[in-house]
Amino acid sequence: MRVLLSVSGTYPYYRGGVSVWAHQLLRGMPDVEFRLLSIVSNPNVTPRFALAANARLLTLPLWGVGRPEEFTPPPPGGGDRWGEAGRERRAFLAAYETFLTQCAEAGPDPQALAGALVAMALFFRRYDFYTTMRSPDVWDTFRRVLGRDPLFRQMSLRGAVDLCRRIERHLRVLTVWPGPVDLVHVAIAGIAGIPAVVAKVTEGTPVLLTEHGVYYRERLLNLINEPVEPPLRTFLGHVEHALVRLNYAYADLVTAVCRFNTRWERALGVPPEKIRVIYNGVDAWRFRPGPKGGPPVPTVVSVSRVDRLKDTLNLIEAMAHVRRHVPAVRCLVYGEAPDPEYRRLCLERIEALGLADVVTLHRATDDPVAVYRAADVVVSASLSEGFPFGVIEAMACGKMVVATDVGGVREALEGCGILVPPRAPRLLGDALVTALRDPVRRQVAGARARERVLALYQLGHMVRAYRDVYRTLAAH
Repeated sequence: MRVLLSVSGTYPYYRGGVSVWAHQLLRGMPDVEFRLLSIVSNPNVTPRFALAANARLLTLPLWGVGRPEEFTPPPPGGGDRWGEAGRERRAFLAAYETFLTQCAEAGPDPQALAGALVAMALFFRRYDFYTTMRSPDVWDTFRRVLGRDPLFRQMSLRGAVDLCRRIERHLRVLTVWPGPVDLVHVAIAGIAGIPAVVAKVTEGTPVLLTEHGVYYRERLLNLINEPVEPPLRTFLGHVEHALVRLNYAYADLVTAVCRFNTRWERALGVPPEKIRVIYNGVDAWRFRPGPKGGPPVPTVVSVSRVDRLKDTLNLIEAMAHVRRHVPAVRCLVYGEAPDPEYRRLCLERIEALGLADVVTLHRATDDPVAVYRAADVVVSASLSEGFPFGVIEAMACGKMVVATDVGGVREALEGCGILVPPRAPRLLGDALVTALRDPVRRQVAGARARERVLALYQLGHMVRAYRDVYRTLAAH
């Protein structure tokens, strides 16, 4: 079986839950030939995972390169320039205008959006992407669509240029031609799903969509923090909504990693019969209890990225409260920091609160088992989650978890830890103090957590579930 696995901003170049999940799938199904499309922000990335022998990697940087073919091979017959397109230019511009209109209106007609994307993808199998997207005709079409809406008409020239460039980068994925496959598995309901839609419309290829966090919700949370003018922010939100509806409409099955996600999916129009929950799994014999390592002081551990969605500042604020009640406490944070500005804010807050000897930000660890074992309590302070590996790995190691009640965290813990509301540092701090002061409660909660993982969240369960889905979809 040949499967195209399409991911964005994760595997194999970045650590994190989605990357762990993808690595598990490739390693767990050695008989499947995976073609891995990894969409990244820029070309200056280094693999963090060794690919399995059954995987072939295709990397598409959206920024930092002039032409897509610098990294991805040109499609069959591609290369003719815009000026050579003749009458086909009119058909392309009509498709581009439909695409922009659907985006501006937040995707009311996924079939029309898909038709436009397919038409543009077929055009790029013959004509050069770079010269096409920089032609005056494309810019004039873009401005005409903006001019139809009273809000978008107010966008500054600078904002319009920014938006046009972002859309061009999104459309680079149309140049990807991975060849025939039996199934496309998409790991996020964004631009990574566009090749799946093209393959389904042109080849009848079945599509599986897996959502970890709810992509649309997380994109809206990120857009709140983007320093852009309101018309641009609104248009970008509409683009995300249009892409999500497109992904949902063309997926044969949507596998959510927790029941929490299904509420958003149903609200965004996915029929209940098209949704199935497959929980993430861990290798319970690798992640298992062992002797506590590290210094003999009360230790809180977080295995999570340092970014806004993981709300590292929430944890830092909470630790200021914890130190007042447990003076010798240490908090060790292990994770990549994709946003240097946010990491700087975290370091400044640590300094301002006098926590330099309490909270330490480390790089992502290569030995997570040792990190979990060094903890008295494992914490997750996130603003948004799917079904986080940092929680179920800690549970497998027999650790008590204190976490914000977001996404599927409640489903994972179910009485094996303490839940608090997100962005409530005082409540998070109180829960950590309670856990650190009660070793008996920690021991009981950790034992229950381990039992729960063995019953429900083992790696083998997860891989078998996806293998069954692959076979079922590919057979149709």
